[in-house]
Parts: sequence; structure tokens; C-alpha cells
Amino acid sequence: MSNNGSGCLGCLGALVFWTFIGSMFFGGGVLMRVGSFGFVLGKNLIDQKQIINNYLTDLESSKKLAEEAVQKFHTQLGQGKCQDIYDQANEMFKKSLSQSEMLSVCARLKQQIGTVNSAQITDWWGQPTDKDSDKYILLRYITVFSKSSVRETFFWLVKDSKPELVQFEINSQLNNPEFEINPQLTNPVSF
Repeated sequence: MSNNGSGCLGCLGALVFWTFIGSMFFGGGVLMRVGSFGFVLGKNLIDQKQIINNYLTDLESSKKLAEEAVQKFHTQLGQGKCQDIYDQANEMFKKSLSQSEMLSVCARLKQQIGTVNSAQITDWWGQPTDKDSDKYILLRYITVFSKSSVRETFFWLVKDSKPELVQFEINSQLNNPEFEINPQLTNPVSF
């Protein structure tokens, strides 16, 4: 074997060289960073602030859709439309809970906690993704029902501006230890 010394650094150098030439030829710019040293050449520079603003705007839009879906969920639960909740849920939700199990748990929830009086979001989380991919949004609420106060966690997949329920979890509030959704299920109830 010959030892010509180019090896990986030669490949890396060629890659950097051709990336630079190609970017300049097609009218773009080049942003290079090595450690704390960085330089920019050309036009159409990357606008990091605009990228971050677009990302946050898109994430806020997905959060708003998920919040509206929570309101719809509460309305459907209060009206006993558990079948609609199940039909509109994501496939991951349906794989974790059969239709009959969902209808049974939903009916018990309605009976034991009643209807929603108020719901206050306590925190939320959005999965960092690029602009074209689906968004996962997690929302946590303190919800006051007519018979009990609970902590709820919703996990939504926002796909084509349409939220689909992936997971729902409900926990009793600490100040209400007698709350029990189902004697056969342990708190928290998750579906």
C-alpha cells in the first residue's frame, strides 16, 4: 500500500472546495464554521432569525390546533360522543386501546367526573421538526369537571393541519384522593 498522505483530509478538502464552487456558481452563499471560526461568502445568506421565527410560528399554529382539539374532546366527552373521539384518533391510539375498551372507559369517565366546567393549560411541548413534517404536540391541563378536578395530558399528532389524538392520560388532583375512575385500572388512567 502506498502512503500518499491525502486520505480523509483530501476528500474533505475536495468536498469543501466543490461545495464552495457550486454554491458560488448557482448564486447562493456559503456559510462555513469550524470550531469558533466562521465565515460567509456570497449572497442569499442564511437568515437564522427568520428560520427561528418561521419555526416558532409554525409550532404555535400546531399548538393552537391541538388546543382546539382539546376543547372538541371535552365537548364530545360531555355529550357522550365517545365513538367520535375514537374515530378521529390516530392509529397509534387505536392500537393501544380497542374500540370497546375506549367506549367503556369513556362512559365511566363521564359518569364519575361529569362535564367540563373549566380547563387551564399548564404547560406544553412541541417536537422540533422541519416545516414539512408532522408535529407532535403535548398539552397538560388542570381541568375542573362538575364532579372532580383532574390533571390531563394530551399527546397530539398534527398532520396536514389536522390534530389526531395519540394518547390521553388523566390523574386525580392531590386534594381529591378519593377520586377513582375505575377500580380495575390504576391511577393514572391512560388511553
